[in-house]
Amino acid sequence: MYWLLHIRYGECPVQRVQGGGHDVGVTTHRTDARADRERAPAPGVKDRSRRAPTSEARDAKADLLNAAVESILDLGFYRASTNEIARRANVSWSSIRYYFGSREALLLAAVAELNDRFTDSLRDTTIVGETLEDRLRSLYDQLAVYFGDPVYLAQIQIALNLHHDPNTSPEAVQTLAGQAATNASLLRELLGQALGGKVSSITSSAIFHSMRGIALSQQLSQSATWHTGPPSSGAVARREVDVLIAGLAHAVRLDAGTES
Repeated sequence: MYWLLHIRYGECPVQRVQGGGHDVGVTTHRTDARADRERAPAPGVKDRSRRAPTSEARDAKADLLNAAVESILDLGFYRASTNEIARRANVSWSSIRYYFGSREALLLAAVAELNDRFTDSLRDTTIVGETLEDRLRSLYDQLAVYFGDPVYLAQIQIALNLHHDPNTSPEAVQTLAGQAATNASLLRELLGQALGGKVSSITSSAIFHSMRGIALSQQLSQSATWHTGPPSSGAVARREVDVLIAGLAHAVRLDAGTES
């Protein structure tokens, strides 16, 4: 069972709905930056930005973006061909060319949309809690929504392959780098809210990587077909997070010199 982003341009804020298949109705609003990217033509495609996009066009682009993510989750990055993506979106291959220009541009649009979702969620997040442990758990709960989602696996596959592919355009690399820098800055702010006081950058970085790691690991243990044992129960998963939070709180206090 997958959680799948279902993008509908210009509708309502993000909501998460669990479904039995891949097509899960999740909608998202669009920021100005995303609207600018939507209006920008793909390389080699005639500029249609002066035309007001129809709801049919917006839905067609959304279907292609979702089909791309779904194909990568099911088949892997390299087997998610343009033909397969078009088939899942119930359109012809020429629609990918029409709306995006190329497979690279389509995949870049998908990962950019997912990055923007993360940016929006970080901007809307406030860390709460009286104790250090409470604030760490508040931070983890926010990060786990994103990093514990199987769609994140598709996102990192796209980003890593685009980054290492020598044929990836400089514009694509610049877009991904800019989004990464924005999210890193927002994450530092949230870590500051959670940790308070003066904590070294190494400790802050270790806390983030630890939280991302367990969220991703728990997700893999639930969804990976090669996992030999039964998936962890909710109670076990929560206990694992309890252990993580206790260890991270101890590390923060050691770093601040308030605990030996």
